[in-house]
Amino acid sequence: MPLPTVQTLSSNRLVLRHFTPEDRPALSALQGDPLVMRFYANGQALDNAQINLVLDAHVHCRHRAYWAWSVALKDTPGQCIGQVTAGPVEWNDEQWIELCWLLTPKQWRKGYGTEAVKTVIEHGLADLGWQKVMAGSDIRNEASLRMMSKCGMNYVREELDSHQRMRRIHTLTRLPGEANLPPQIIAAAR
Repeated sequence: MPLPTVQTLSSNRLVLRHFTPEDRPALSALQGDPLVMRFYANGQALDNAQINLVLDAHVHCRHRAYWAWSVALKDTPGQCIGQVTAGPVEWNDEQWIELCWLLTPKQWRKGYGTEAVKTVIEHGLADLGWQKVMAGSDIRNEASLRMMSKCGMNYVREELDSHQRMRRIHTLTRLPGEANLPPQIIAAAR
């Protein structure tokens, strides 16, 4: 059975859409920027070959069993300003959906990251059946740490990531059979 496609999502100011090959220059500007990447993965900007691999994975994400959204402003929906990805991971011997995000520096401190991640969380819980959502951020990345709380996620603990960098883990869970979104998501969306 084929995996569902990445649905286009909309919020007050943003459109989150499927990645296309035309997003390569924007993805290169995003993941090729040392400032953007300093807290992400191994902390290194990606080279052209790595960016090509990431773009191919994002374009074909549902064949690889994860979701990848290109984040754009509503007035310029074809211009990618960031990304939100979500994929299944095993954490604490349980299955979770892990969220990751990046925005271009020009768009920082405008609330776009929080708005994009809230939109993805709401969609995942309401439409995709997600029960357990987690995210981790480098302990030095104060903006992402604040954003996880603004998105209704709760701090759990600090741990080393796969690159031996200390990160803070935040989670959000939905009880099986829960009919509505968790109250913190409803409150955060208002």
